[in-house]
Amino acid sequence: MQAPKPNYKWPYILGMVVFILVFRLLPHWPNVSPMGAFSMHTGANFKSPAVGFGILLFAAWLSDFAINNILYGSYYQGIAWFTPGFLYIYLAYGVVFLIGRYIVRNRLTYGTMVLASLLGSVAFFLISNFGVWRDSLLYPHTWQGLLACYAMALPYFGGTLFGDMLFNGILFGATAYLGRKIKQVQEIFA
Repeated sequence: MQAPKPNYKWPYILGMVVFILVFRLLPHWPNVSPMGAFSMHTGANFKSPAVGFGILLFAAWLSDFAINNILYGSYYQGIAWFTPGFLYIYLAYGVVFLIGRYIVRNRLTYGTMVLASLLGSVAFFLISNFGVWRDSLLYPHTWQGLLACYAMALPYFGGTLFGDMLFNGILFGATAYLGRKIKQVQEIFA
């Protein structure tokens, strides 16, 4: 009788979520985060879009929860279950997920990855900063106020793009490498 083979599916997924959580808690350059790349990765690679998007939302919420209550706990009264403006941020992650699903999936090349990273970074920039303009009192709710909000956010765009390029390389590269080594990792994706 042969011993059962170990199941690598959930440890691999859990490893990605832990990677997101740990990296977001460690000090890093502004807007250099694996979340955009993770959004694209789950969109492009998960066989089931519902499972991929669910894991993305769970990783985003869990890391936001940890950041808000560990790093920034003194800014909130009680437990902060959600980040202010989370709807816009998660909507942006959803758009990047769709970019991964419909642009990167089954067409993974360096050119596609660069284009998709640029599109994802731009989408995140536009949506998340629209939320800052819409939900805060920092800028007047006029076209000029919206443009001022985008202009003030421009210095952070480079970090977003750098992080997306870097972490797309890491996540897609690790998945390709492990997918060749471990058959069960291949089965998560299609």
